[in-house]
Amino acid sequence: MKTPQGFSVSYNNKLLYSKYNPQRSILQQIENLEIKPGTILLCCSPVLEYGLNELKEKLPENCLIICCEFNSELLDFTKTNNPEFSNFIFPEIDELYQLPVILNSQNYAFKNGFIFENCSKYRRVIKLDFSSGVSECPQMYDQLAQACTNGIMTFWSNRITLTKFGRLYSKNFFSNLKHLSETKPIQNYFGKIEKPVVIFGAGESLEKGAETLKNNHQDFYILCADTALQALQKYNIHVDGVFIEEAQSVILQAFRGSLSGNYTVFAGLSSVTTLLHLIPASRISFFTTKYTQGQFLNELTQLQLLPPENNAFGSVGLTLFYYALKFRKDESVPVFAYGLDFSYSTGKTHAKGTYASDNLLYISNRLKPGFNFNAAFLNNAGTITDAFGNTVTSTPVLHKYSVLFNEYFSQVKNAYSGTKSGLVSVLPYKSPEEAFNSTKENHIATDSYSKDFETQLQNYFEKEKNALNEIKNILTGQTPIEESALEETLTSLIKKREYLYLHFADGYEYKYSQSFLNRIRTEIDFFLKVF
Repeated sequence: MKTPQGFSVSYNNKLLYSKYNPQRSILQQIENLEIKPGTILLCCSPVLEYGLNELKEKLPENCLIICCEFNSELLDFTKTNNPEFSNFIFPEIDELYQLPVILNSQNYAFKNGFIFENCSKYRRVIKLDFSSGVSECPQMYDQLAQACTNGIMTFWSNRITLTKFGRLYSKNFFSNLKHLSETKPIQNYFGKIEKPVVIFGAGESLEKGAETLKNNHQDFYILCADTALQALQKYNIHVDGVFIEEAQSVILQAFRGSLSGNYTVFAGLSSVTTLLHLIPASRISFFTTKYTQGQFLNELTQLQLLPPENNAFGSVGLTLFYYALKFRKDESVPVFAYGLDFSYSTGKTHAKGTYASDNLLYISNRLKPGFNFNAAFLNNAGTITDAFGNTVTSTPVLHKYSVLFNEYFSQVKNAYSGTKSGLVSVLPYKSPEEAFNSTKENHIATDSYSKDFETQLQNYFEKEKNALNEIKNILTGQTPIEESALEETLTSLIKKREYLYLHFADGYEYKYSQSFLNRIRTEIDFFLKVF
């Protein structure tokens, strides 16, 4: 539709731009906009190219324009009638839904050809409404902007974690990987559990579940988080499997007095290595939590040397639930959850009998009772109404885990909360009592890793040691190399071994600089000892 000062578009009997001056609104919005370096701009429903070039000219360094359109008809119209959009990232609708995930990936290739390297340049998100097409689904654009903001925050949160613990994660990862062939493949459990499954986190609702099951626990396949083990054993409940992802040795306190038994320890490859020295390897099954994105992990995956992989949920409770679903034979096998509260009451953060609860009792006296009231009054703690209407205390981190749980497992069938408490809203309440006296049996495979697998693993570590020694010799001058080939040679060797630098403060990408290479040199000896 032609107007006195340009063209407008009519859709569903509604003009998407002004019938007098189609460009005025968006140009004025851009003119008044303050854009800081490191900003991602979501240009929502840019049906015509109005304002895009003006916005591009205004951008400071390290900014990114992403055009967003959820309406398939408007998307087809825009791309067909505006060839200039080929100069901007314009995701397809399926990519738009995945945009927050893409922001946490590396070298993602959009379908229109643009490559998104990583999120290291970006700090914030600004949403701009370019036309009235946004009114077709305004909530979706708002949710997209919030999810992208959360995606960037997650990236930097993960970077802080890797800076602090990345070296430890890598050390544990390779130390455990060396012994993988001695352990029991976790794949043996996939689709093999026919008994009803009960999982326990260490939240307060564990107590209700333990009381309910203590006389009938043999009717269930019971999995728990590491911090819940001691409490369940005090109820004389036999545990079939314990999940652990913690990399620091402090978690061994949760196994104190509980290492004996025939339960299986399901451990992340980057978790604490000491368990391999405390219990037989035949009682350990490893899984892979991808604590970073890197070429070294991709290579191990391609070589089929890694156990099954899962997302880095951040909470062992989510990992526990994820694998409980994979263990059950099919969706007809019910799963009941206790202790995944992601909240707590005043004075009490964990269930009775857990290490955290018992430790308070050990150090208590008349002046210092065995309660943790501080946790309810931390600066970042606050009251919240849980999924069942109870007033509880939670923190931003715990609340984030509950949101992730609800997002990841919203479509799960035949899974329930065993109590009416906690922030998990996608699991309806149901007691496991109707499953008492179950006569079903589990048929867990007894396969081991093959000798060929063991040989491949040894070959991998030998190759890595040779590569690290080659880097070391080049950096120390023991291996002469032409100046013209130096950068290319070092880059090809180091860039695919991110474990050498991912824990650097600036380790989100490889840099060919003297400072960076000096730090790499100090890491090589450390990892040679690990290998």
